[in-house]
Amino acid sequence: VGELFALAIESHILGQCQIIGSCSKEDKCKDGSITRNVMVFLRDSQGNHILQVRSMIKKSWPGSYDPAACGDVELGETYQQAAHRELGEELGIQCTLRMVAKKRRTVCYKTDTRQVFTGFFLGVYNGDFSPNKEVDRVEKVPHENFERMISERAKGIEDYLVEEVAIMRSYWSV
Repeated sequence: VGELFALAIESHILGQCQIIGSCSKEDKCKDGSITRNVMVFLRDSQGNHILQVRSMIKKSWPGSYDPAACGDVELGETYQQAAHRELGEELGIQCTLRMVAKKRRTVCYKTDTRQVFTGFFLGVYNGDFSPNKEVDRVEKVPHENFERMISERAKGIEDYLVEEVAIMRSYWSV
């Protein structure tokens, strides 16, 4: 059995999600399924955004920009645990992370539409990276250049990243 992800439903109590079961990676895009994922945004102490470029071996959005790390929350994991796991797996690093938001979102890729509760995290990191095979490269991008990349929809900037940046803008200080 491969990775299992928690299925969630929306609760009207404090806008939280409740876990109601599990699904496989292959089933997470099926109609009505809602899973959980994390987006980790990092900056260095000079204010540069730390972005990864997805490897061309990735099934979805190959060659596109991503936040420093992102991925699914596995069954039995908290958002915080998943954020730290993804950061370690993808970039080979650890740092202090702060969860700043959680939003229910619809994410589309080609013919797949996925419903997710996304936990958004912020952190600061100044060291070196050891990216895994899912990451083509890591880039440090000055804030002004990053905002230009987003507003001009530069090559490799996808709809989901534009949406995530819009959510995150109010949480980072320039």
